[in-house]
Amino acid sequence: MLGKKSVLTLAVVIGIVALAFQPWRDASNGQEPKPAGDELAKLAKARRDAAQKAFSVWFKRNATSPDSAIPTTYLLSRNWLDAELEIARNQQERIAAFGGHLARMKEWTNKWRGTLEETDPIFVAIMSFQSEAEFWLARERSSKK
Repeated sequence: MLGKKSVLTLAVVIGIVALAFQPWRDASNGQEPKPAGDELAKLAKARRDAAQKAFSVWFKRNATSPDSAIPTTYLLSRNWLDAELEIARNQQERIAAFGGHLARMKEWTNKWRGTLEETDPIFVAIMSFQSEAEFWLARERSSKK
């Protein structure tokens, strides 16, 4: 059973986590500020551009070490994909976003093919990311929207 000190610590942690996930609100009226449509579109495109730059710089810089780059390379590509999906206006743009992610995963796979053995855990992980991207693209192409 938890002691009083543990329960108090747990309550504080839960409170901090709950506050951290609250959207920022305008203090004047308690309502969330809502950016105008044009401003939101501009921010979404800036997010996409920043994600693209982050991936490109990271991928180029970490070209010599596959093991240290696995989580970051994948997450940066996913961030770029998510940013593109956010601004996609139709299925064609969604397909292009998934296709871009797949192209990045294929480039990553090809970069290490022949250098790493097919059974190397690092290469297996990279291949799984490519398979995931292939599936997402195929699923989007087959959906009727």
